[in-house]
Formats: sequence, structure tokens, C-alpha cells
Amino acid sequence: MTETKNFEEIIKTLRHIKCQIEKYSSRTLNKYGISYASASILIIIAKSESITLGQLSKAANISLPNCSSICSRLEKLGLIKRDKGEDDQRFLSISLTDRAMEVIGSVEKEMLEFHMRAMKRLTEEERNIICQGLELMDKALKDEED
Repeated sequence: MTETKNFEEIIKTLRHIKCQIEKYSSRTLNKYGISYASASILIIIAKSESITLGQLSKAANISLPNCSSICSRLEKLGLIKRDKGEDDQRFLSISLTDRAMEVIGSVEKEMLEFHMRAMKRLTEEERNIICQGLELMDKALKDEED
């Protein structure tokens, strides 16, 4: 097989794997009325103590109006709350609600179970081969960055 053919097969397989994971993820998130973008926002908020809309927009790499719209939907779902600053009432801090923490925990649990079911279909040797191959590909791409 030529290098080009190998590369095309690797990319095709990685895209297929990504699509399968996204398909399952979307189904799981839809149970909670959450989109992929909303889930990303929740994860960013969960990783910070307190975050403003501007900081969140920048961290998520989405426009401020889109971020605001997503946050409004999440607030209606009872997953986030916006609190005014004590010193400056114009300052809005965004944080997760207890319900959001439960939802994130449930989604993470379901995704882990999905991945574990897939891993159990493989032998230990097959899992090791996959890990080694992905590490080699990662290393090859990193070398290209330098």
C-alpha cells in the first residue's frame, strides 16, 4: 500500500470513529435537551470557579451573541445561573446548578459505559495495538508542528 493510500485509510477510519462517537454522544445529550455546543459550554463552566460571558465565549471559541444564546437556553433548562457581582452589578458570573452537575455526571457515566462496551469487544492485545498506533500517529503529527 502506498503512503497516500495508507494516509487516506487512516483519515477515513478516524472520521468514521469520530462520527460514531458523536452520534452516540448526541443521542445521550438529547435525552437531557442539550446540544453538543451546550455540553461544551457546561464543561468549560465546570472547569472554572467563576466565569463571565466574555471569558466563556473566548474559551469556547464562539461569538458572544451565540454564547449568550446558548447560556439563555441552559439557564431556562435550570443548568446554569447568572449571578451579579457584589462590587459591580454589571458583572455577571456564570456557574453551574446542582442539576447541571447531575446531568454532567450522568452523561459522563453513559459515555464511559459506551466506550467500555466497545473496549470489551477487543482483546488486550488489540487495545494495545490501537494505543500504540495512535501514539505513533500523534508523534508523527507533533514532529510536523516543530
